[in-house]
This record gives sequence, C-alpha cells and structure tokens, in this order.
Amino acid sequence: MGVPVERVLDALTNPVDVEPPRENTETGELSQAFFGKDCTVNINPDTGRLIQVQPFSGDNGMFKMKPESEAFLREHFSEEEAERMLNTDDMKEILHPLNGFLMEKGFGVDWILNDLGRKTERVYDDIYYSNVNKEAK
Repeated sequence: MGVPVERVLDALTNPVDVEPPRENTETGELSQAFFGKDCTVNINPDTGRLIQVQPFSGDNGMFKMKPESEAFLREHFSEEEAERMLNTDDMKEILHPLNGFLMEKGFGVDWILNDLGRKTERVYDDIYYSNVNKEAK
C-alpha cells in the first residue's frame, strides 16, 4: 500500500508540521520530516532527495500493537516517552517519534535501511496497519 503522489506533494507544500533537520548518527547526512494530513515525507534538505514516505491515520483512540512493538518502544525510547507513546489517543504521537528515530538511527550510507531501520519500520507498520481501519469497525 503506497501513498498517492498528490498526498506527498500536499505534505511538502502544505505541511501540518515540519521538524528541524536531524543528523543520521551513522552517516552524518541530514533528513527533515514534513508531516501532512495523512503521511510523513522525509527528504534530505541539502539535496532535496526523497528518502521515505510513511502513511498514518488520524486520531482514533488507544492503539493495538504486537508485544514485540511495545518492547521495541520501551527499549529505544526513554521511559517517559515510551509511556506517552503507549498511552496516547493520537496515532501521530506514536508515529512521529518513530519516524524521527528511523531518520536518526535507521539508515546507512545512501539512505539504505540498516538492521535497526528495518526493525523500526516493522514496528511502524505493525502499529499503522493494526489500527488504520479502526474507525470503520
């Protein structure tokens, strides 16, 4: 399931929020997140190169996730941040920090996912796909 190009362009031209650039701890390259209404777009602000696009849903209550995803959040985020992420009723409060973590630690040279990045994407996908249709149920 991809994100339509129109939504990517909307996130870049009409962002709801924009994070300051983050430095990748492995390569030193920068990434910047543009949060649209229904996706996050990450670019390299120095080159304009698109790195990654992640879909997300809106506010929809407490979120389902696999035990491994919860363990990942507790392992890689401070206790306070993990608790906030696990107890929020806003999906963006989980997915935005995961996106930032992915940009800082999940890529190697030429923005190729490393092992931690693949694990982070699995957690992101688990949370997103376990909850994306929650409103329709």
